[in-house]
Amino acid sequence: VGTRGETPEFFEACYDFLHALDITQLHVFPYSERPGTLAATMPSSVAPSVRRERAARLTERADSVAAAFIAAHAAKEMTVLAEKCGSKYISGHTENFITVRIPSFPGAKPGDLLKVKLDGKSAVFSGTVCAYAEAKEK
Repeated sequence: VGTRGETPEFFEACYDFLHALDITQLHVFPYSERPGTLAATMPSSVAPSVRRERAARLTERADSVAAAFIAAHAAKEMTVLAEKCGSKYISGHTENFITVRIPSFPGAKPGDLLKVKLDGKSAVFSGTVCAYAEAKEK
């Protein structure tokens, strides 16, 4: 945020737009000048303090939107792609990229599709396995 030419109106439109997105993560960083680049010669520079303030506001908004997204999926049954299968936990992601970590069970391996009822208590869901399909060997 805070690129040259970014008006207060443009920033506010971006800020408001975030509320409409179903996101779990957003990477926000303030624009920084790079001497010798074409962008450094553009008019309408945004003050560094304004860049930092805008970045902080976007980060807070993104955290709020992510929390609402997570809460909306609590208690839902979703398919999870098992990515890491350890002795204690299996971790993976749903079709919409929610990170899930569940207790491991015998026979589980990366690539398995697990039907999991999510608990929604944190940004990384835990849950209960309802069913699973083993990954097919190639």
